[in-house]
This record gives sequence, structure tokens and C-alpha cells, in this order.
Amino acid sequence: MNACQTPPPSVAKLTATESTLSTAIGNVIVGSSVTTGLLFVTTSTGAAGIYALKGPASTTAEVFDSAGMFTVVGGTTNSINVYWDSTDVVYKVENRTGSTSVLNTIFIGR
Repeated sequence: MNACQTPPPSVAKLTATESTLSTAIGNVIVGSSVTTGLLFVTTSTGAAGIYALKGPASTTAEVFDSAGMFTVVGGTTNSINVYWDSTDVVYKVENRTGSTSVLNTIFIGR
């Protein structure tokens, strides 16, 4: 494939977003049950986390946590939580640190 061709739909996508999350706002939806891949999260305080979103398995796995402030369980206080919400049937990133945080996310996958 040359540089001018469009990749086929089966090729992984790369999505980058920036969100400001406070405890009042809560969370950002990052995917559905077909979402499979790696989610990179950085915070305005310099912390970084990498998560595997396991699509149809409806689970997340923490791959890396630079500051010990990330979890895979929604509602965990003093943390940034990356988790599967079985009620809303989506993957979410949730700020429960107690203060406003700018979160940057990059998703690589499907």
C-alpha cells in the first residue's frame, strides 16, 4: 500500500483526546463492548497509565501505572479509574482524585 491509499477498515485506529475531569463531571466514555486495544492515559500532574481494554470480555487490565494512582475499579476514591461499566455497557475513565485533572488519552485498537 502506498502513502496515498486509505487503509482497509480492519486496520487499528489511533484516537487522541483531551478532557478536563473534575469530581463533579465524573467520567468519559472511551468505548463499547467491541472496543479492544490499549488505552494510554496521562494526567496534568504527570502520572501515566496504560490499560488493555478487552472488548467482548468486558474487562480492563492495568499494564502500567507510573504513580500508583490508577485502578480498574469504578468508584475507587483518590484515583483515576479505567473500568468496564456493566450498567451503561461502556468502558470509562473516571476522575475520583478529589480535584480537577486534565486527562489526555490515546487509544490504539479497534
